[in-house]
Amino acid sequence: MGIEAVTTSLSDKLDAIFGPCLPAGQPVKPQEFQLRPASVQRLDVDTASILRQYLDTAKAGLLLSVAIHRVHPILWLVDHAGDVWFAVEEVVSEESGELLYTMARGSHIPPGHVKLGHPSLLISTTNKSARIGGEIKYFPASQVWKISNRSGRYGTRPHQTEAHLKAVAERFSEHGIELAINFWTP
Repeated sequence: MGIEAVTTSLSDKLDAIFGPCLPAGQPVKPQEFQLRPASVQRLDVDTASILRQYLDTAKAGLLLSVAIHRVHPILWLVDHAGDVWFAVEEVVSEESGELLYTMARGSHIPPGHVKLGHPSLLISTTNKSARIGGEIKYFPASQVWKISNRSGRYGTRPHQTEAHLKAVAERFSEHGIELAINFWTP
């Protein structure tokens, strides 16, 4: 009973910070249960340092990263344990699961190709519940990286609040990654 009380307490705390861990707000494709993006990583001390350096290349004027991230947002989500995962949106072969290309916003997906969205960032192959998810995108006019809750499956569910998004931005900030907040109303 003591362990259960501690687990419940941690879960309640995470619920308050990031929102409850619930199923996706829209259907999850079979490939998103089976496959994870080649670019997926967990935000931790090591990956955050490298991610921060990468994001800084756009601010420093590397036009390659500016051009890429105007149309290729970085997906992120918070899992049941409160861990943040990030990746670019990838498209795979429906038949083989092989990575074909990264997907730009607004792209048409041809037959036989499948987009791996937010649910594919989760480790579990059976439970695709998450607390909150969205995108990180670069805005060259203001030279700012913005984090949003733009995810039809995990970001704009009715229970989500701007405070949940701010908590995620704070998690990145703990690692020296400063992101402006752009909250999408459900």
